[in-house]
Amino acid sequence: MIHHLTDLKSNFSGFAALAVLWNAAAPIEQSKLELDFSRCLWFDANMGAALAAVASRYRQACSGR
Repeated sequence: MIHHLTDLKSNFSGFAALAVLWNAAAPIEQSKLELDFSRCLWFDANMGAALAAVASRYRQACSGR
């Protein structure tokens, strides 16, 4: 699955974009999740923690936890 990320700013739109990714990654097990940043022109540094939470959820789902 390839997920295209748009700008991730520290506002409602940025967190909403990560919520969409969170929900998209939830049912994926033993699959590949690719993040495409080609449409992302701005990434607030503090959004990295929220993105890491999504990545952690995906890793846990793939490991069967």
